[in-house]
Amino acid sequence: MHMDGTARKGKEMLSWLRIFRKDEKGQSLIEYTLLLAFILFVVIGLTGGYHSSIAGVASVSNSQLAAANTNVQ
Repeated sequence: MHMDGTARKGKEMLSWLRIFRKDEKGQSLIEYTLLLAFILFVVIGLTGGYHSSIAGVASVSNSQLAAANTNVQ
């Protein structure tokens, strides 16, 4: 039976996936990826509330600089 390039690549991919699934390195990689994703979600969730605080500091700084600039002129 003659296999074209696509079928051969598909068969090689399935073979590679079977080996990867049996190998514990693949499982470790998935676990570390999930752990990293969880940490990123936590960090993003915790820092999401700082937006209004940072905007407030920038607003106060802007107004103070504007007031200082008008007093100099």
